[in-house]
Order: sequence, then structure tokens, then C-alpha cells
Amino acid sequence: MLRRSRTDPTKAKTTTTTSTSSPISNTTTKNKHPLSNKSTQSTGILKGFQQQYHFQGFGWSFFKSLLSKRSMGASLRIPISANFDFYDKKLAWPVITTTTYFGYPWVVATFLNAR
Repeated sequence: MLRRSRTDPTKAKTTTTTSTSSPISNTTTKNKHPLSNKSTQSTGILKGFQQQYHFQGFGWSFFKSLLSKRSMGASLRIPISANFDFYDKKLAWPVITTTTYFGYPWVVATFLNAR
């Protein structure tokens, strides 16, 4: 319970705050598991990533082999590190991208690149 009392506005301003705690609230805080705050920490980390994430786009390519008439493919490239502001500002850190390739004869491949 929180109670505030103020004096007359014509006099000097003072604020008094009093609080009382009940025995029920003390027992619930004593019985908490020590790792129970871990879930709130992980959601804080996820919120931090969500605030730093800004989609920068993607790239695509088509491939046609000169050696085989029937061989061809397409790839989709998504830059991972460029989408995070804190990572993109560090010029010495490697650029991380992921590429997924679809080709004929039927091939599907995914690559994680750091350069």
C-alpha cells in the first residue's frame, strides 16, 4: 500500500511516502526459483535484437551451365549481419550471409558465408 501526503501549497513543499508490506508478498519472493529471472533476461535480449533489426533486402541470381544443356539454377542470398545495426557498424567484423541454391538436375543447397 502506497500513501502520499503533501502539505499546504503555500508552505514549503514536502512529500512523505510510506509503504507497508504484507506477509503474503514476502513468502512469494522467498520461494521463487533462482533461475526464474532467466526467461525475462532472454526476452530482454530478444527485444534488443528486434529493436536493432532492420531488413536491408536480399539478392537473387540465375545460373546456366555452358557445359550441360539441361543444367540451370537459381539462388537467393540474404545478408544476416547487414540487417543488425550494432553488427553493421563494426567494420572489422566479417560480413555474414546465407545463400540457398535450387538447381536442375534437382539440387537444393544452403550455405552460410562469412567473409
